[in-house]
Amino acid sequence: MGLSISYHNFLRHLQQREEQFCVDFPSDDGCSTLFLWYVAMCLVCVVGNAILLVTALITIPARDTYGTAMKLLAVPWVFESAYRSAFPSLYLQRLVFWDNGFNRIIVDRTFACVGELCWSFQFALALRHLDRQVTGGTTWIQVTSWMTFIVYIAAECVSYYNVATTNELWAAVEVLLDGVAFLFLAPGSVYLLGRWPHPHAAGKASDSARCHVAAANLTPTKHASIEPTRYAVLYESPSTNRTKDMKSPSAHTQGRGWSTGYVFIVLNVVFSIVYPLYNIVIDAPMYMTRYHADQQANKTYMPFLEGLEDAATRRVVSHRLGDWKQDLFWMTAYFSVGAWSAIFLMFAPRLG
Repeated sequence: MGLSISYHNFLRHLQQREEQFCVDFPSDDGCSTLFLWYVAMCLVCVVGNAILLVTALITIPARDTYGTAMKLLAVPWVFESAYRSAFPSLYLQRLVFWDNGFNRIIVDRTFACVGELCWSFQFALALRHLDRQVTGGTTWIQVTSWMTFIVYIAAECVSYYNVATTNELWAAVEVLLDGVAFLFLAPGSVYLLGRWPHPHAAGKASDSARCHVAAANLTPTKHASIEPTRYAVLYESPSTNRTKDMKSPSAHTQGRGWSTGYVFIVLNVVFSIVYPLYNIVIDAPMYMTRYHADQQANKTYMPFLEGLEDAATRRVVSHRLGDWKQDLFWMTAYFSVGAWSAIFLMFAPRLG
């Protein structure tokens, strides 16, 4: 009975909040739909991701400096994803959900800058670490991994420029740079996937090495006879050999199966291609369409410093679905899946 009353009270409270949310916006503007999206984002990306982040910080051990760095780098990205879920905004239009200081455009942009740089550095650091484990360090993979972070710095600079000037052309340039940054990870990820040590190959190599050792031990010398115990190597059962292999920290055990490193490489092969394609085919054209519309309307763009001040002070509150619907997909993916990727990277992907 108590749970039933609490549930009905929750629904009543939710309905009251929806009425307040839509008080200045008729229902035919899609306000109710936008409100449901907002509630879902708060539950998943604010409450859910906060629980995941705290749990990961407590339970995932930092085995070394690399592990510590990967854990710390996730915090700004997950925090800004949660923050922007609670206080959504569209920079160039100055659209916000709430007319308060927390929903200032410049605050959102600054949190995004820090979070995105940490996120891109996580990916670059993970690929460089795995490259050193798998190949000993390939120069071009080390360089292209750093390029991901460097290009993202350039993208952040462009982002501040388009936020200040409200020029959609530079918004398109920004997302293209974002895509190019992650495209730098694609060749290295594909290369490492092809070089990844497979358990069967490692097992055969281990068996071959064992046979050579056994043969060497069985070769009699001038002053020594073959000891009976050395014959045991030849007659050791395959199951016994496998058991010993499992216990020994050899290359056979490293990287076997779906280790965190292998999962990262497989997913990154896909992500480092799909994400740039999305930015090139869908995101950039959306901003270019807006840019051409602004050009036809003879829009006047703001000077940089004046635009930064405007981004810090001006807010246009809107709860109309039509004002937000073009951006809901990337916002949903960014604040949810994007945050989850950083939490996964807190495991510090390794070979084994």
